[in-house]
Amino acid sequence: MATFATMALDLLCHLTFPPDSGRDPEDTNALIGAWWQTFINDLTEIEKDQIIDAMRVRISDLEGRRQTLQAHEIAELTSLNSFLKGKMS
Repeated sequence: MATFATMALDLLCHLTFPPDSGRDPEDTNALIGAWWQTFINDLTEIEKDQIIDAMRVRISDLEGRRQTLQAHEIAELTSLNSFLKGKMS
């Protein structure tokens, strides 16, 4: 859980405390990349299962609002579904 907790804190701090000059998109992209790499390679099976469960809840929420989704939410839904299909095959 230490890896997951560290990732969560990094993301929370990045979103909550932007520098006065604003966020550098490259920093944000690097954080996103690090999150996915850690998720794929470094989490325990329990941590992975918890994230997959959270993804399923998020997918269910988005699918329940499918008629009113904005473009970024459609992209999110598509990506999460694709990721889970890849994990399950």
